[in-house]
Amino acid sequence: MKTLMIWAVLLLFPLVSLKAQGIKDIIDQVVDTNNKRVEAAKKKKEKEEEAKKEAEENTDENGQAKLQNDEDTDPSEFYDLSPNTGNPNQTTNATPKEKDPLELLEEGGVDPSTAPQRLIDTVGFIRRMSSSRIKDILLYARGKKMAPITNHIKYDKQHELNEEYKVFGWHPYWMKNAYESYNFSLLSVVSYFSYEVNPSTGGYKTIHDWQTTGLIDAAHKQDCKVLLSATNFGVKNNERFLSNVRAQKNFIRTIQKLVKARGADGVHIDFEQVPRKSAVDFTNFIVDLATTIRGKDPDFYIAVTLPAIDFAAAYDVAQLKGYVSMFIILGTDFYGTNTEIAGPLAPIKGGQNWWGFGLERAVGEYLAAGADPKKLILAFPYYGAEWRTESLQFPSKAKKFLRYMMYRDIRQQFGKPISNEDADAMSQCFAYRDAGNNYKQLWYNDSLSFSKKYDWVIQQKIGGIGIWALGYDNGYKELWGAIANKFAVDNASTNAKAGVAAKGKKFNFRRFLSYITRVIRNPTAVLRNPRSVLSLFGILFGTSMTGFFLLYRYGCRLKRMTGLLLRGSFVMFMVMALGLIAIVASRYNNDYVTAMAFLFGGLLIGAIIFILLSRRFLSEAELP
Repeated sequence: MKTLMIWAVLLLFPLVSLKAQGIKDIIDQVVDTNNKRVEAAKKKKEKEEEAKKEAEENTDENGQAKLQNDEDTDPSEFYDLSPNTGNPNQTTNATPKEKDPLELLEEGGVDPSTAPQRLIDTVGFIRRMSSSRIKDILLYARGKKMAPITNHIKYDKQHELNEEYKVFGWHPYWMKNAYESYNFSLLSVVSYFSYEVNPSTGGYKTIHDWQTTGLIDAAHKQDCKVLLSATNFGVKNNERFLSNVRAQKNFIRTIQKLVKARGADGVHIDFEQVPRKSAVDFTNFIVDLATTIRGKDPDFYIAVTLPAIDFAAAYDVAQLKGYVSMFIILGTDFYGTNTEIAGPLAPIKGGQNWWGFGLERAVGEYLAAGADPKKLILAFPYYGAEWRTESLQFPSKAKKFLRYMMYRDIRQQFGKPISNEDADAMSQCFAYRDAGNNYKQLWYNDSLSFSKKYDWVIQQKIGGIGIWALGYDNGYKELWGAIANKFAVDNASTNAKAGVAAKGKKFNFRRFLSYITRVIRNPTAVLRNPRSVLSLFGILFGTSMTGFFLLYRYGCRLKRMTGLLLRGSFVMFMVMALGLIAIVASRYNNDYVTAMAFLFGGLLIGAIIFILLSRRFLSEAELP
């Protein structure tokens, strides 16, 4: 028995050993796998912390990318700057962009030590271009004190705009009641800034004082349209909103109610930094907005802001032009906070001194992309920028960017500074030495440089101009005068010098029909803007009373009055009908003086006919 047991142990021992080894191997494998997972998670966390730390180092307190230009890198590695001989900063070759610069900006910028100059320049330009309003919000709406608003000094001469052109302006909420000094007769459209979009829901974070502002009534009294600007800034915010159809539907419902409640005319979509991946979603959103609201309100006005250079190819103007009433190119901040040299904020051309990127190129690229030229508005800045520079000559390397200044602040601090105009940029440079012997340059636009820019807009035959922002010239009249000289029809001689034959003032039948439609939809509009009704009543009442007195003078006998009134009224109203027809028929080439001449001429003819027909009844011999 012992022998059998010994043999059994000898036979079973290898099997038990193998089984134990297998179990051990399985346990070791499980432990090893778990250790690898822990190690992988640890490495992933370390990478995330490293990336977060790097992003923090490359962004400023506002979450914007910190950029430093690499002087040793050739900018020709990136884009074509449409060079001109003599400019060392310009180049000839363009290189395709492989990644959306907006995405790079949102990811925390670029590493100046490794990135080519092309990327640094582009992201820097996008930062300036997309932050032009954000900086104002940070400065003026969140604590910076502004000079008191002065509404008793204003340009109050009334004009009529040439219908070939539109003048658009933003009214930022922080300018409060500065609209009381706006000359609305020189504005086609004004947009209240702003409905701040909540990208997750489509509702608003705030609409400020939209529900109480007197801007709307003041503008409508001068037949100026009023829009509500809807703002959504940043790549992530636009991605979040444009990928959420439910949020878009909620936005459309909300904006429609807000516009209707105040009797306004439409919405201005001001979405900046829309990335390339959201281009189709943005187009779909605008189309949905237009078709949904215009199904109930065909006259609903839709304006859309465009960046000066659409690096992300996110704004399909060819697809959108049938749905959008107006495109506003934001032509600001070509030079600013992060540029190596001091320069013009809104240069028309690059010339010998500046980048090839300018407003001429901006307009040309949108026209080439299929934009309707008469819907294209070019917006200019009513502010300037100041640098400490190495020289008083331009272009000069910037030692430090100092500040942005409203036009009104420039006038208050420097009066009318002695400036040197750059002919290509059509911008003014005020160079001076301060009390500390520092060289400084202030680049801005005044009435002269704006007039030249307006001439250029007229020559390009695009839709008109825009202003960021109304009220930034508060207390000064000359910028209104520049608009009047170029775009008002009662300044035909000035417009002729600009190469455009201005049309005469004319009866606007379409505006009259639009007003009647608005009154039918909302009768209270008569109380807000009674000017048109009173004008029409005055004309009809005046001519009717004239006819009545003619009848009374020659038909003062009661026995003949009934026949005379019937006969004379028939002739008078026939003549008035002919006069009105003549006005409508001639509205494209006759002014109000000509129109009134038709009326009074008709009354004269009617009076003659009346006398001839009534002569027998007015004879003293036949009177009782």
